[in-house]
Amino acid sequence: MNNIIRKRGSFCFIVILLLSGCVFSDPKSKDYSEVPSMLNVLTNKAQIAIEEGIYTQGGETAVLAYIRNKNPNILIWFSDQGLELRIGEIANTAIVMVCDHGVPIYEDTYCNPGAPDKDHRASSGAQCEIAMTKVEVLKICD
Repeated sequence: MNNIIRKRGSFCFIVILLLSGCVFSDPKSKDYSEVPSMLNVLTNKAQIAIEEGIYTQGGETAVLAYIRNKNPNILIWFSDQGLELRIGEIANTAIVMVCDHGVPIYEDTYCNPGAPDKDHRASSGAQCEIAMTKVEVLKICD
C-alpha cells in the first residue's frame, strides 16, 4: 500500500513539474514565426487609427477599441497566443509592441512590411513598454 502511495506521489510530482515548465516557459525559446505577419496587419490598422486622430483623442485604449471594431479577429489572435500588446505614437507613426508575459518580443511601425522593426527576444530586463525613439522611427520610416 505504501509503495502505491509513493508511486502516485512521484507521478503527481512529475506531472506538476512538467506543467509548471509549460507555464513558465522562456519567451526566447517560444515559436513566434506567425507573429510578424499578424503584426503587419495590426500595425497597419493602428496607423489608420493614428491618422484618424484616435490616439490623440483616447490613447492606446481608444486605438485598441478602434481595431476591435474594425477587425476584431486580429486582437483575438494575439490574445489566443497569450501575447500582450502596447500601442503608442511617435512622429505621427503607430508603434506596436508585442510582449509575452511582460517580456518584449517585437516592436514595429507600419513603415516597413515584413520583419518587425525591432526584435527584442535577445534583450534581457526590458519592460513591456514602447522603446523606439523619434530618431529611430524617422530613420525606419525614411
